[in-house]
Amino acid sequence: MARRIDAEELALAHSQLVVTSTAQERDTQYGRYARFRSDDAQVIPPGVDTGLFFPPKRAVGDPSVTAMVAPFLREPDLPPVLTICRADHRKNIPALVEAFGRSEHLRRHHNLVLVLGCRDDPSQLERQQREVFQQVFELVDRFNLYGQVAYPKQHDRHQIPAIYRWAASLGGLFVNPALTEPFGLTLLEAAASGLPVVATDDGGPRDILARCSNGLLVDASDLDALQKAIESAFADPQRWSRWQRAGIEAVSRSFSWDAHVLHYLGAIAPAVAAADQPGSALPALHPAPAPPCQRLLVLDLDVSLATPDEASLGELRRRLLADPGLALVVSTGRAFKAARLRYRELHLPEPLVWITRAGTEIHRRSREPHTWTVDAAWTDHIAPGWDREAVLAALADFKGRLELQGPEDQGAFKVSYVLPISDHGLLPLVRQTLRQHGLPARPYLFHHRFIDVLPLPASKTEALRFLAHGWGLPLASVLVEASQQGDDQLLSGLTLGVVPHDHDPCLETLRGHRRVYFASKPQAWGLLEGLDHHHFLKR
Repeated sequence: MARRIDAEELALAHSQLVVTSTAQERDTQYGRYARFRSDDAQVIPPGVDTGLFFPPKRAVGDPSVTAMVAPFLREPDLPPVLTICRADHRKNIPALVEAFGRSEHLRRHHNLVLVLGCRDDPSQLERQQREVFQQVFELVDRFNLYGQVAYPKQHDRHQIPAIYRWAASLGGLFVNPALTEPFGLTLLEAAASGLPVVATDDGGPRDILARCSNGLLVDASDLDALQKAIESAFADPQRWSRWQRAGIEAVSRSFSWDAHVLHYLGAIAPAVAAADQPGSALPALHPAPAPPCQRLLVLDLDVSLATPDEASLGELRRRLLADPGLALVVSTGRAFKAARLRYRELHLPEPLVWITRAGTEIHRRSREPHTWTVDAAWTDHIAPGWDREAVLAALADFKGRLELQGPEDQGAFKVSYVLPISDHGLLPLVRQTLRQHGLPARPYLFHHRFIDVLPLPASKTEALRFLAHGWGLPLASVLVEASQQGDDQLLSGLTLGVVPHDHDPCLETLRGHRRVYFASKPQAWGLLEGLDHHHFLKR
């Protein structure tokens, strides 16, 4: 769960627009995230295929559906109370069966039809499914509902639209009694099929019924309220007809796939236009510029090239200089000046770009020879919400477990600590503390002893993606060398990867990744081996 929350925080940090299915999802779920801004969110519900779900064209229902439920029902032509869902505790199906069983009126004038998925041998079902079915069977027996409740064992997927139409043709009702309902697509399918609804007063059903006006909301945890709502929905035939017409019209207007696409395109147009404006923090989305190179090699300055032997370094130098279609990016946790001093000692070709201070700075060549400038667009992208002093204050309680590194290892967008002793349980605590303080920041552990706290959108990985996207260079044309803890994200995407033999054991989890090659040789020899494996250099 912690990894999922981190991933969602990161996605929100990079998003210009967030699309949610319901207002509750926007306000309650995403509202808990530090980088979420409700002003940048739009509620666009998913659509329903009106080519599959449409009202019955005649009063007689589908014969295949009648044949499916008839073995269970004494009077199969009575208006049914229908539900279609998984056999899941949250769907609250036993409550619906009990509400039906307690109502003399519903038992006299209606049937209950439960489409709860397919089953062959109940003993082979998951535990939760078995428990739900057992409760249903016990309630059927308790209220003696034999001949009044159908729970077919099998149905084909293509029969679902026909089941809705069959229920609508008999003047039935669709009921969603779930305890919680994030959206409720079955409500739209029922509405499109001309079937009024009673639904739980939670999440998606609130939005759907507010637009469709085709039924009632109810507290599904209250059995008396659920029973009365179903009885009331059948009480007035004229209102039932109004609900039917309103539901069909509302789905066509607001919940069809055509409507969904139009809403979606209308919402993203401003975001696309903003990204194309000069000075935008993101590179223009279109048209894609001509890439400055055919292939991009990302070198690991901190480990793999830390102490290379001269023979491997000479061979690497020769191979790189012989490939005019190749450009270099140097990735490092060091400051720019310190990284350049170290790189000069290697006598390798000049990089096209530097990614420094753990991904918080990008340096590009300027027009003046031998000079470099900080990429202002990247800085603008990672800066919103960053508060270095607040990060320091939030982590002050870890004194003794975290010690600040020296000034040369700090940065405007980087707070760097060292662990006096290796403490693998500390990183989750730091992450949780930052989240509790509402800080859009993320900690990274390197070499098992160093923690860098960066803005949420900043990392070596995101900086590299930023560059590739801005150049219009496919990530498959990028090869990344990584060997230290903390750089596994660089290898887990669409880029090609090389891991030298002398790598940190934590990278072993990536062994078997089809784009990542684990070399049998160390340092620069391992990089050369990986370049040959991926056929990355021009022969």
